[in-house]
Amino acid sequence: MKPAKRFRPKRSADLADRISERLVEAIVNHELPPGMPLREAKLATEWGVSRTPLREAVREAASMGLIELRPNRTPVIRKLTADDVAKLYTVREALELLALDLALARIEPVAVQRLAREAERLKPPQAGAAWTKQALELDSHLHGLWFERCDNLWLEDVLGQFWTFIRILQQVVARDPAAVQRAFQEHLLILEALAARDHADTRAALRQHIRSSAEFLIQHLRAVDAAQAGSAVGS
Repeated sequence: MKPAKRFRPKRSADLADRISERLVEAIVNHELPPGMPLREAKLATEWGVSRTPLREAVREAASMGLIELRPNRTPVIRKLTADDVAKLYTVREALELLALDLALARIEPVAVQRLAREAERLKPPQAGAAWTKQALELDSHLHGLWFERCDNLWLEDVLGQFWTFIRILQQVVARDPAAVQRAFQEHLLILEALAARDHADTRAALRQHIRSSAEFLIQHLRAVDAAQAGSAVGS
């Protein structure tokens, strides 16, 4: 029998990191939805943590652009606008295509084949939470091919920061089965081009996917804003 491990209290830095990670995930998954006031005392009680590490986590999330800090007012979970998405996706397109260019020679055929099998299991596209979750996982795995193989730590770091916002926006897409299914079909085209080792077609398919995603999100957010404005006028 192995000797029992000696108990060592967790360092405060470890606790702060865990709370920071939990806060980011809560924002990404819309547990703390966009536009929601973040009341630290209430959240600290709900999570069973002290306010000091939570306050540090809030500051860190704010530095990432996830939370808006307002002088003498309650912080608010950032709500991305249609204009934010347009600018975000303009930069995303440039960075992802650069990552793809750098990574293409390093993307192993076996990795593409593994994702192709994952995609095959999802055919035909379906409605439902389980299928949507798997389709979004495929989304992350596919884009991760060039994120992780671009061999440029600076670019990987920037893409990682961008992907946090992309994951937030994925929750918007997930509410529209047709949008998820369309994205899935676009991912199939990217995979087909990757399997054929066709750089030009892969770039074109990725560019089209990013642009169609941006178009959907921009239209959706504008429609939501218009509906809210109409409701406010009506009330």
